This record gives sequence, structure tokens and C-alpha cells, in this order.
Amino acid sequence: IEQKLDKQLKLYPGTHLFITQGSICKNAFGETDYLKQGGSDYTAALIGVALHAKEIKLWTNFAIRNNDTLVIKDADTIRNLSYSEAERLIYFNPQILHPFCLATARKGNVPIHLLNPMNPMVEGTYISDNLQNGEAVKAIAAKDSAVYIRFESNHTLRPYLFISKIMEIFAKYRTNPCLLTSSNDNISIVTDNKEFLSRILRELNRYAQIWVEDRMSIVSVVGNMKSSCIAMENRIIDALKNIPLRMISYGSDENDVSIVVRGTDKAEVLRLLDEKLLKPEYFGKAC
Repeated sequence: IEQKLDKQLKLYPGTHLFITQGSICKNAFGETDYLKQGGSDYTAALIGVALHAKEIKLWTNFAIRNNDTLVIKDADTIRNLSYSEAERLIYFNPQILHPFCLATARKGNVPIHLLNPMNPMVEGTYISDNLQNGEAVKAIAAKDSAVYIRFESNHTLRPYLFISKIMEIFAKYRTNPCLLTSSNDNISIVTDNKEFLSRILRELNRYAQIWVEDRMSIVSVVGNMKSSCIAMENRIIDALKNIPLRMISYGSDENDVSIVVRGTDKAEVLRLLDEKLLKPEYFGKAC
């Protein structure tokens, strides 16, 4: 793309504005194809990286807020995000930005600037490799309709083979675990893909006792969660001390602490975390 684009630009010396299609492309067979939703974002990232651009500006109606606006009406727009933080938030709301767009920009280290065409004077959200160390918590995000599954080994397999077998069956049915925790012969998994879940459970039933809870929610605190932020996990747990938690995932990266709760508790969890982590008296304090 970089080679062909350079050749095209050289045909028009002195020209500063070029207009091109966003979602129409050619596939591997040379046929006209369509990149579907978010394809124009992906195209912009490919061209921006190929040109070694200063930044990629994307005009979108989907602002990145620091909480669910259906629960927290006054949720603020996030001004700065690292690539990793943005990746976590896009997982919860894919409409914000195409994942391939973010991955391409990240690989080329070209910042993305999200702007609102209905309010062009607003600063928007800037996504780059800058971790913004002074701001520990950037956002609280949630995903509904998750399923919590706990596998307790019946000792048909040795522990290392038991873990391997569970991952093998999930991979067989192309079902991605959203979160996973394990302890010796017990494994807990949360997934939001139910298409082949009955088949997965049927195959794994011979190796384990299985408990399933549907209508669960994944809630993530997203930000710069460095291991030196000792107080952060304490504040999260303290805020939710009266909420039954099914799973806590922390330490897999430095940008996310995730918990699993009943869907009926989600709104209360978002309100409690907003009050303890995002309100002015707390925001930016930590580390």
C-alpha cells in the first residue's frame, strides 16, 4: 500500500487534499469487495500509517465516555487514551472504532484523534502511546449477556491436561473466553459467545462437574493500572464490598481490572465505582 500510494501521490505534485473511498476495496481474488462496518476507519489507518502521518482524524458520532451513559447521565468524554486502554474500551463497544483500525495505527505508532462532526469545536479523544501517568482510572465499562462457567475436575485428567482439554474444546468451537481464572483443578471462565456453548459443555461434562450462571455482566475499570498502584485494587474491592462477585481478573496487563457480577447488580456496580473512582475528589489520585 505504501509503495502504490507513493506512486499515486507523485502524479499530483503540490496537491494537498485527496478524496478516496473508505469501505470499497479489492479482495484477494481481484474482485470488488466491501469492508463492512468500520471499514472506512480501517482504510484511514492503513493510509495514515503508509504516509507516516502526524495523526489520523476520524469523525464519529460515538464519543468515548468514562462510564455507561444509560446509568451515569453525566459521564464525561475521555480526552486521552493509550492504545491499550482504547483496545479494552473498544472490546466493550465495538461501534467506537474498528479493532483493525486501532491495531494498524498502533503498529505504525500513528495517533488517532476521534472528533464529533455534530460538534467540531469539541476536543474529542486522542489515542496514542502516551500512558498519561497522572491519571490512574480512565473509564468504567460493562458488557452484558455473559455466561459464567465453573469447571471442577473429576480427576479423569491430570491438572495440566485438564486445563489443556478445556482450552482445546473452546478452541474447537471457536469460542473465546473473555476472562479466565484457575486454581489447581478448578477453572472459571466467562464468555459472551453462546453459539456453541451447549456442545462445549456436553464434551467437557466427562472431565468435570460444571456450574453455569447466565445473565452475568463483565465490568472493567480501565486505565493505567501499574503494579505500583497498591491502593487501586483496594478501592475497587471496598466500593463493591456489599456486591456478590463471581470473578476478579487482575494482573494480566496494566490497563484493566475486571470483575463479573450478576446482570441485575450491574447498574449499582457502575454507580459505586463511578462515585469511588471517577468523581473529582478521587479522579487522578493514585500511584
